[in-house]
Amino acid sequence: MTRTVYLISARYSSSQRAHFSIFVPLAADSSVGTKIHVTGAPMVGYNPEFKRNYNPSLEKIDKIYPIGEVPPCHIVDFLGDTPSVDSMP
Repeated sequence: MTRTVYLISARYSSSQRAHFSIFVPLAADSSVGTKIHVTGAPMVGYNPEFKRNYNPSLEKIDKIYPIGEVPPCHIVDFLGDTPSVDSMP
């Protein structure tokens, strides 16, 4: 059995380019999971960001695309109850 990984495309205003991120749903509840993306700007650099217990339905998202299947042995689900943000994979 495998788990589906998704690409999220979000545009926060019509004058902005789309922002892309990866979404890995939890095995127990596919409505929440981990969002992986980068923040920053070309002049100051970029940093990875991992949003754990992220719920995509709470943000303005254009589309969610399934992009692949991953064996569950390569995914570790976050076990906390509250959302968190960090920069460590």
